[in-house]
Amino acid sequence: MNKTKSTDTVYKVLSKDKIIKELLDTLSLDDFFTQPNLYQELTAAIIYQQISTKAADAVYLRFKDAFGWDYTPTDILPLSDVELRSVGLSRQKCQYILNIAEYFNADPSREINIQKLDDAEVIKTLVEIKGVGVWTAKMAMMFYMQRQDVFPYEDLGVRQAMEGLYKIPSDNKAAIRKMTEIAEPWKPYRSTASFYLWAWKRAQSMSK
Repeated sequence: MNKTKSTDTVYKVLSKDKIIKELLDTLSLDDFFTQPNLYQELTAAIIYQQISTKAADAVYLRFKDAFGWDYTPTDILPLSDVELRSVGLSRQKCQYILNIAEYFNADPSREINIQKLDDAEVIKTLVEIKGVGVWTAKMAMMFYMQRQDVFPYEDLGVRQAMEGLYKIPSDNKAAIRKMTEIAEPWKPYRSTASFYLWAWKRAQSMSK
């Protein structure tokens, strides 16, 4: 996926939205680090759920130091709850991480098969793993799978950015409907637009 305006096509589509055009023209994107496989990407996404990036970075570093930088499902499945929690994981996240390991260990071909699916099928398949929700599936699609047209309206950062930039009402159902409507013209590059929304939110945080 192209996360910058390095192609004329992406820029041409997204710049039709004046707000996104300003972001494209004024902000730069970090080089996002992705995991080497879908299994590790989902595991990392669980660790990063609902805590600050700084805290999650520290937990994930301890996780890899403890269980291997190239950890596999067979490395994780034998671990006890005490061992997993020792790196800073909650009991619930420990179980979710074990669920993911069990899923990929049961059939290693799932990694390849999932990547052949369309976006809707990827989400439908991944959320069958207990603990993997739509947000987690979309993060894997955007980062590891590099799908171009993912719109993670469930993400707090994306929602806050759109609330700030587009003055969207705070009501949950109304906000989702409005965000989806605004993002419609970004197709088929909603992932890139979302990366810029994150960049805007990050810039706002740093300026305070």
